[in-house]
Amino acid sequence: MRFFSVIVFAFCVFACSEQNTSSQLPTTLHNSPTRFRLSIVSFNHASQLVDGITTYVVTDSILQVKKTFPGDTTSKVVYSKPIQLNQAQMAVIDKIVSDSLDEYYTTNCVLATSGDEYDINYQTDSRQKRIHLHHYYLQQVDEIKQIINVHLPEKYQFQYLPKDTQQDCPL
Repeated sequence: MRFFSVIVFAFCVFACSEQNTSSQLPTTLHNSPTRFRLSIVSFNHASQLVDGITTYVVTDSILQVKKTFPGDTTSKVVYSKPIQLNQAQMAVIDKIVSDSLDEYYTTNCVLATSGDEYDINYQTDSRQKRIHLHHYYLQQVDEIKQIINVHLPEKYQFQYLPKDTQQDCPL
């Protein structure tokens, strides 16, 4: 089961993750560097063919929702909005790097080829953190979800697992 989890994780990172070919962060419309970039790739194994893969990209000045469907070579921006996060929201997002979070979380309660997958990549000028969750609930991700969803219409809101998601199943 762990082998399949690693295979699924590798596929998600390879196929879904947004790679930035530059060593610097993306720039805003005024060509000044952004303070951070957070991307969250999200998909459900059972509905991926129909619903595709959703990527949420947040910087200090913009929020984008992108969709990628099987067979697509690029993602399509389906929603974009200029945003201005306050210091409290920035602190919650920045905490994902300063916390001693692992890079990979999984549960034995669902098969490696089912459930929800999340690939989180946080980058600043000096730090980077990548976290992959296979059907696993983390409070820090739930807090980020709440910040993102304030800025999104219901249709595009980030769907994350509920707090009571079972995670402690024995092998």
